Amino acid sequence: MNSSHPARHRPWFVILAAALVLTSYQAIANRFSFGPEKPGIIAAFDLERTFNALDEKKHAYDALAKAAEAMKAEAETTAKSIKQMEVDLDDHLVGSPKHRELLEKVSMASHNLQADIEFYGMKAERDRAATMKNVYLSIRKAIETIAEENNYAIVFVDDSISEIPLGTLTPEEVNRQISARRMAYTSPEVDITDALISRMNAAFQARVGGAGGAAAAGQP
Repeated sequence: MNSSHPARHRPWFVILAAALVLTSYQAIANRFSFGPEKPGIIAAFDLERTFNALDEKKHAYDALAKAAEAMKAEAETTAKSIKQMEVDLDDHLVGSPKHRELLEKVSMASHNLQADIEFYGMKAERDRAATMKNVYLSIRKAIETIAEENNYAIVFVDDSISEIPLGTLTPEEVNRQISARRMAYTSPEVDITDALISRMNAAFQARVGGAGGAAAAGQP
């Protein structure tokens, strides 16, 4: 019998192929495994509830509200001044030098007031956007610290919590909201929202206290 017949060596090829598959699988597993020291733990949190419960956010939004009130008061003062100049126009003959002078002042002041109102609006929107971004970055930093301390491999924003307001959305908008969801269920055991809020509020109060206590709390 011919010792080189392929059937005689086929089991070795099968064994070799199986060994190669196992070796490749092990290499992939080793590459993506966290190991016993760092298990791949997953956590999640409610971003909206966290954002709204943070003292840092409330403090920043209070500062924005005070700035908006100051800008509104300034605009109202200018508007009153313009109204007074319009009243003063009646004391002068139409077409007289004084009347033309006052009319030019009213026109210029009205133009400047409108420009100021538009600027205040844009500034308020920009400041609000910057505040939202800064608070979000603070949340991400706190999440990173908590993840490192607890060996969390991934921390998800739990988007399975919020409801879809059917009464105000078109079918297309509902479909977009459903398609955008990435989580269908989160166990309460992996939710770290309360711990995150408590940690961030304690850290913020410590910073405010270090900056001057209650007096510093009223400053942006």
